[in-house]
Amino acid sequence: MRIRRLLACIAALPLVVATGFVLYHRAVASWPESGAAVRARSRPATVLETVDQPSSIATLLQLADADGPVTTAWLRVPHQLELDYEILLTYVGHKTGRKILDLIPERPDVVLMAMQYAAPYRHETWRQQLVLPRVVGATVHDTVAGGMLAVAALERRGFDSSRLTVLGVSLGTFFAVLHGAYDEAVPQVLVVHGGGDIYRVLATMYAGRGKPWTGRLVGLLGHLFLGPFDSLHHVERIAPRSFTMIATRGDGYFPEESARRLYARARAPKAIAWRTGAHVRSKRLDIVEDLVVQIDTYFDGHLQFDESEPRPNP
Repeated sequence: MRIRRLLACIAALPLVVATGFVLYHRAVASWPESGAAVRARSRPATVLETVDQPSSIATLLQLADADGPVTTAWLRVPHQLELDYEILLTYVGHKTGRKILDLIPERPDVVLMAMQYAAPYRHETWRQQLVLPRVVGATVHDTVAGGMLAVAALERRGFDSSRLTVLGVSLGTFFAVLHGAYDEAVPQVLVVHGGGDIYRVLATMYAGRGKPWTGRLVGLLGHLFLGPFDSLHHVERIAPRSFTMIATRGDGYFPEESARRLYARARAPKAIAWRTGAHVRSKRLDIVEDLVVQIDTYFDGHLQFDESEPRPNP
C-alpha cells in the first residue's frame, strides 16, 4: 500500500510542477494600468538616429522612465504640418524597424509615432524556452508602457494628444488594445487584420501551415500562459472612447470568428468594416498598399462600415 502511494505521488509530481509553472507565469503577467502613472515617471526621450525624407523628418527616439530605457520608437513629422493634423501611433510588428518609414507613406496632415517592440520573441536554447512566457510578458508590459511614454514625448513636443489614434495591426492588436484600455489619453483605437482569442489565433496560424495538431497544442499553451493578455479581456475598457476594426474574411492568422468575438466584446462607440483577402505581411506590398488606402480612408472620414454603434447619448 505504501509503495502504491509513493508511486502515485511520484506520478503526480510532474502534473503539480507543470500546474505551478503555469500559475506562476499567469500570476506575474502584468501591464501598465495607468497611462498617467507611466507618464509621471517619464524622462525626456533621447534621439538615436535621424532620417531625412522628402516631405518630413524622422527620428528614432529612445523612450525612458525613471528606471532607464524602456523601448524605442520612430517619430516622423512633416516639414509643413497642416493645422488640422492627426497623430498615428502604431504597433505593427517586431521586425519592421526602419522599414515602417517606407511602408506608411508620408502625409502632410499626419504625425507618425511607430513603436518598436521592447524585446525579441524568439529564444533558441531549452533554458531560454522555459522562461519564454516571462520574456513575452515583459515584452508586452514594456511595449505598452513605451507607447504611453511616447504620448508623453509627443506632448513635450507640443502635439495635441486629443488628435491621437492608436493603431494595432496583426499581433499589434494585443498592444494597441491594452494601451487604449488603460490610457485615457487615447481617444480612439483602430485595429486592422486583428482580433481576439489567443487559442483560436495560434491554432489557425499552424493549421494554415498544415500542422493542425501542433496548432491546437500551441494554442492551448498560448492560452494557458498568455491568456491574461488576450484582447478579449480588455477591449471593453476602451469605451467611452471609440474602437474601430478593419477585419478580413479569409485571414490565415486572425480568422473571422476571432475578429467577431473581439468586436462583440467591445462597447459602444464602435464600428467594423469587413474586407476579403490575405493577412498583411511586410513582403506583400500589394496587401500593405491596400491596408494603407484603408487607413487613409479612415482618416479622411470616408471609411464605409458594415456595423457600427455610435456613442450613446447621455
